[in-house]
Amino acid sequence: MTARARYLFEQAGADRAAPALQILARNGRALRELVRQWWIALEPEATAGVVVPRMEEALAAFASEALKKKDRSFSRKWAWSWFDWKPGPMQSKAEQAIGERFLVAMERLGVLQTLPGSRIEFTHEVLLELWHAVGFLLAGKPVAIPAGARSSTAPLGMLQGRVAVARLAVTPPEDRREALRAVAKKNVHVAVWFLWGDENARAAEGQWLASEILGELQWGQADVDREQLEAALTSLGDCAIAACRTLLDERKANLPAHLVAIRFLERFGNGDDLPRLRRFLDEPAAGWWEIEQLRKTLRDAEAKIVDPATRSRYTKHEIAEMAKDTAALIIQIAGAFASHVEPLPWGSNTAIAFGGGLAGGAGETLIDVNVSDFYRAQQVLRDMVGSLPPLIERRKVEIHSTAPLVRAAAQAAIGTLTRSA
Repeated sequence: MTARARYLFEQAGADRAAPALQILARNGRALRELVRQWWIALEPEATAGVVVPRMEEALAAFASEALKKKDRSFSRKWAWSWFDWKPGPMQSKAEQAIGERFLVAMERLGVLQTLPGSRIEFTHEVLLELWHAVGFLLAGKPVAIPAGARSSTAPLGMLQGRVAVARLAVTPPEDRREALRAVAKKNVHVAVWFLWGDENARAAEGQWLASEILGELQWGQADVDREQLEAALTSLGDCAIAACRTLLDERKANLPAHLVAIRFLERFGNGDDLPRLRRFLDEPAAGWWEIEQLRKTLRDAEAKIVDPATRSRYTKHEIAEMAKDTAALIIQIAGAFASHVEPLPWGSNTAIAFGGGLAGGAGETLIDVNVSDFYRAQQVLRDMVGSLPPLIERRKVEIHSTAPLVRAAAQAAIGTLTRSA
């Protein structure tokens, strides 16, 4: 790093030796705001009349161009051309001068540096990824997080995951809730990293996200996946404690989620949690509420299956409305299958993979459904109705074997909290 880049990081309170993900989560907004403030404070002859929004557009374009290259750099001549509004062959010395002044000013601020051969690079990978994220913000677009399990930590090791964290960090507070929830639908760990770095956002959205994490705890889950979700829960601090208390009070989640919540309260709870833990021990059939919910879902699904002989009686509008209800029910049923992955039946554009507790919201986003789509959805629903009875039977066995472990955990938590009270 250049001396100016080190100064930039120091002024933003960033540890330049820390992992990029950590810096983006904790200091991304401060780095961006500092560069904006310093740009405004520069002499007019240094900025050559380039205003702050245009400055950020240029840096976002530079970042996008650099990411296309293996060495993460771009040419000086290409950077000059970005300030030219005429075709390349007609580039004038005036535009070249503006582009050169811009590059010199950015080196002065510690954002860019010149490499041998007159190529340019960002002084730190964090700045490259930060302004790539700013580009998404300026365009009003979300970052495309790789498809896969919502509870996978894999995106955190990818460029897209880090840029998504940075995109959240630079999102204005009034738009943050919507942006955060969109990211969390794709991957809870990316959302957790952002909240870990932003205390105000964590206070506002931490309990909601902790509840989402608890919803990702499923039957038959690999130990490593469960441990990663527990670590994410821990990083949310007091917000996770509140979510665990709510889960135990409501009795809506499965027993694996209750087990994690009880162990969490044993570590981080207090004497106020003793009554709710004792109420859980008094539960006559721990976990049986899930069986009752599955039975209700089965009855609802059976009621949504339309007899072929009566289909012709419905109008196109009625079929469309019924299809939306069917879509929502299909997703609800799929959520009961921890490892079930199935595209919705109406084409690749609206196909949704569901697994664990992810609901996807197809019932809300489905707008135009034709009759053949409805028939395919009905077939999917019929297949799922056939799969629910064996699932219920299997779940009974799982609950029977797991309930003693959860009760033992509750007794251990009561003992720990009683001694510390």
